[in-house]
Amino acid sequence: AGAEPPSAALASLEMAVEMSAGMLIWMRVRGHGWPATLEMCGAMFAPLAVLFPLLWLDVIGADSLMMLEHVVMLPLMFVVMLRRRDEYSHGSRAARS
Repeated sequence: AGAEPPSAALASLEMAVEMSAGMLIWMRVRGHGWPATLEMCGAMFAPLAVLFPLLWLDVIGADSLMMLEHVVMLPLMFVVMLRRRDEYSHGSRAARS
């Protein structure tokens, strides 16, 4: 018996918000710019744009939502890192100062 869809959706949204807040703070402390930081936070929310409609249409179950969110989120974060390879491959700006 998994969570009901509304509570599963809220739990997934809450997880994305909490992870994004931590990511935003840590990336800014490490000297990353706003564009890269916001793109990384966006990668945490993007899976929900696809998964929420699938949940509401009963294509996926509420018990699978958070796992699928993470499965999609990780490759998206990697794509964001590849997009700004220079920013992620030379250490933080804060460490270089």
